[in-house]
This record gives sequence, structure tokens and C-alpha cells, in this order.
Amino acid sequence: LCRRKCRRRFYHRGALNQTAINDIQPNSIEIYSYGRTICVKQAEPNDIKIYDNLGQLVAHVSSCRQEEQITIGKNGAYLVSVGTTARMVMLK
Repeated sequence: LCRRKCRRRFYHRGALNQTAINDIQPNSIEIYSYGRTICVKQAEPNDIKIYDNLGQLVAHVSSCRQEEQITIGKNGAYLVSVGTTARMVMLK
């Protein structure tokens, strides 16, 4: 009896072709740096928040343009958050 219960597989008609993963959308946000400038290119206007390595908010730009350049005064590693996307950048 136990062997039969363990071997049972439960399928629903049409369930074999369905997955829980939605279509993957390419990320339409580019985040990069050069010198002491952080550049963000995006398709839709989102808030940009930049944090230093201690977690302190260094810069905040709300409802920015599609292409934004933000100059930071110090070298180091920064976390750039744009909408639901976050990237680490190094400023040298």
C-alpha cells in the first residue's frame, strides 16, 4: 500500500506545458560609471538612489530623464538603485 502511494504522480490536464515562470523581459536599464560620474539610461522615468558602502544615501534623483549623469565627489564602491534594479559601481 505504501509503495503505491509513494509512486503516484498527480497531473492535471495541460499542467505539463505550464510553468510558474513568466516571460523574461530584457532589462531596459543601463548603469555604468566613468571617472567620478555615474550614468543611468532607462526607458521609463524612475527614481535613482545612490548609496555608499556604509549604506548611507549619497544622492537621490526623482522622476529623472531617460539619461542621467550624476557626479560623486569621492572614489569608492556605490550601490545604484533604479526602480527595482540595483547595481554596484566603482568610482576611481
